[in-house]
Amino acid sequence: MFACSKEGKTNVSYRNKRAAVTETKERKRGETRCNCPARMSVRKKNETWVVKHFVEKHNHPLATPRKVHLLRSHRGVSATKRALVQEYTEANIPTCKQIRLFEIDSGGPSMMGCLEKDIRNKEAARKAELSGHDAQTLIHQFEMEKEKNENFYYVYETDEDGVFTRCFWADSESRNSYAVFGNAVVFDTTYNTNNYGMVFAPFVGVNHHRQTTVFGCALLSDEKAESFVWLFSTFIKAMVDQPHPQVIITDQDAAISIGVAEVFPKTMHRFCIWHILNKFSEKLGPVLHKLHYHTLSGIINDSETPNEFECKWNSLMRDSQLNGNGWLAKMYEIRHRWVPAYVRGVFAAGESLQGRRGALMKITRELIDDASLTEARSKFLMEKLKVLKWEVCQIDDKECMSKQISKSKGQKTFLVCDPEPIRMKGCGKRLKSSKEKAISQSARSCSLCGHRGHDKRKCPSHSNHFEDDPYRPDMSKVTNSSCSDI
Repeated sequence: MFACSKEGKTNVSYRNKRAAVTETKERKRGETRCNCPARMSVRKKNETWVVKHFVEKHNHPLATPRKVHLLRSHRGVSATKRALVQEYTEANIPTCKQIRLFEIDSGGPSMMGCLEKDIRNKEAARKAELSGHDAQTLIHQFEMEKEKNENFYYVYETDEDGVFTRCFWADSESRNSYAVFGNAVVFDTTYNTNNYGMVFAPFVGVNHHRQTTVFGCALLSDEKAESFVWLFSTFIKAMVDQPHPQVIITDQDAAISIGVAEVFPKTMHRFCIWHILNKFSEKLGPVLHKLHYHTLSGIINDSETPNEFECKWNSLMRDSQLNGNGWLAKMYEIRHRWVPAYVRGVFAAGESLQGRRGALMKITRELIDDASLTEARSKFLMEKLKVLKWEVCQIDDKECMSKQISKSKGQKTFLVCDPEPIRMKGCGKRLKSSKEKAISQSARSCSLCGHRGHDKRKCPSHSNHFEDDPYRPDMSKVTNSSCSDI
């Protein structure tokens, strides 16, 4: 039987039952069914299809030719489009741009054969099918890389429940680069952009062309000293028969310092000056930061000898309001770890990576602030950035160290479970939208009756509650004196 898309009525009882079970409210939508009687039933008789029942009349206006492609019966994501969507996704093309490509290829939105919602639903279904298998897919990718090149090195660990906790990997090119340029290493743990909240910690350095080179990468589920000891020990095992680095530059963290002291006892450990200078605004406050930041920055960067730095620093502390700042006092005690004057004779080319990064971020922020003032400036900056991005990528035509992990299905037997989402120390709270706040407030229970869906002010038993109040005034004894005086 073939029926109209508006046949029947919405199951109100099912909707109410579902709303009572779920705490979050569903979005209100208009009725799509109006009990339309139009239908046609057919049956097969003697190898021939015969129409048994036919009702032509509809009880609603029909869709116009321009809106026919919006009907569910006229929509469908073909196998070709599904294959293209998967290829576009693996190439990191956003869904909105994929829709634009399909529209251009088909000759317009009405000729595409489906809607943006249909493609997004297919993408969500594919992600749901692959969810829970990310860790196993990553390990499978490591195994494939190991089969291609036996010099590819990887190690991973799981907990007692088989949940993925940490891993380290380095390809042959990275290991060869460390053998040549591994005298100065930058270890950065400020990257935290994955869905599971794990710390992405790369080991990087600088080659003889002053280009950034990667020595290895790691994923950690926590920032404890034990994890860093394991990571540094694994890093040394991966770099077979290679000496420890002369200098290692990290951010200021107690757990990292413990790991470096245990695994690299003879390596000079330095703190990244870029991270320390960025903390000045937080530790000094807006007023003192505005008054003394440029002076402090000049003392730190322009001092040639330790004596010069100490004299200028102590002079500034005496003549300003910074003398009582506890954080500056602690930083002065460990000045040999981060002030450039104390390591003038030690090669630390890796630190230039952080300096370049800080300078680029500063210029980028200024450009964005200036370009966002008008629409013309924004369009001009976007066009120039696209061209600039292509030119920067052409400078080094080497392949990227880490390839896009395949989105193909994992193995049927999954031995390693995905890690739980982790909140690292120092991370802020997620900002909720007004819609989320409204939903969370609507889920509160009434303080009078205990039921959900209303508060104390709108409680049905609110009037009864005030009738029993002994302090409630008797309105029957109140006279309208104001009206009688007029």
